[in-house]
Amino acid sequence: MVLVADALAANHNVWVLQAGRSDSAQLGRVNYVSYDDLASSSSTMFDSIIVVRAIKQVAKWREMFPHAQLFLWVHDYLPGKRRKYARRLVDARCRVIAVTHTHAGHTAAVLGAGFWRGYDQKRRIKPANWPVTVVYNPVPDDLTSRPGSVDVNKLVFCSAPRKGLGQTLQLFKAAKERIPALRLLLANPGYQSLDALGIDSELLLTDGVEILGALPRHQLLEHIRSALCVFMPQSVYPETFGLVFAEAHAVGTPVLACDLGAAPELLSREELTDGTVDDVVEKLANWSAGARPKVRLSNDMRLSSVVNSWLALLG
Repeated sequence: MVLVADALAANHNVWVLQAGRSDSAQLGRVNYVSYDDLASSSSTMFDSIIVVRAIKQVAKWREMFPHAQLFLWVHDYLPGKRRKYARRLVDARCRVIAVTHTHAGHTAAVLGAGFWRGYDQKRRIKPANWPVTVVYNPVPDDLTSRPGSVDVNKLVFCSAPRKGLGQTLQLFKAAKERIPALRLLLANPGYQSLDALGIDSELLLTDGVEILGALPRHQLLEHIRSALCVFMPQSVYPETFGLVFAEAHAVGTPVLACDLGAAPELLSREELTDGTVDDVVEKLANWSAGARPKVRLSNDMRLSSVVNSWLALLG
């Protein structure tokens, strides 16, 4: 969100509301504001309002800014219970922004079903007409690969622990029995405790597992650059986008992940696994022996392209 806001601010006045902010400030080209400062603004001040995730707040923003374009930028799979909000979104004239085509399909299905029940046939609007637009999450244009050595025994897991870390550790332990030199580095964004998830402490003590904790982004990217792959062969948590996948490709590092969620949209077939020990070990062995996939990030996910998508959407 910060990357998009700053890029759009090159040619537009951009305000970002932060619930916990008491004093407004301009950081770079963006105005970061408190609730009080926004509430005192003229209702005609904004051409577009982008609500991040908070589907329950859409009606409030439509009431506050009746003439602005209104968008709901979702980042998660909507649970079935969200169907009841479909009518509110239509009444608020709110378009939904999803982060991949995979995500958009799921979002349209969930909201479309509720929309269908909420309106009678005379409205002549069907679930397929539900307004869901895809805009990818951005990766900076200057994040690229560069020559350097690769440690063929180094694997990196760098997501929230709830995203299948337990299963990943089990597969690593089994793979290490066949490839003893393997190491698995665990980086954690920091907002989730390993203890709170009930992950078997014995798995965390597996020989070769190194817990890095929360790292500055540039340090994490250096670990990814030098690794054989980003190692996430889990079938617990389907990604809607997978920024880790995109950034790994940007620096030239493949990902080993299950065919789940948006992974097939971002990764090549070579990088997808069925999650069995045999398949995981075979891919790791082949990659370390020289058959490592050559990867690159799609230009559609670069910041410059993503900003153009936003500009086209905002009109």
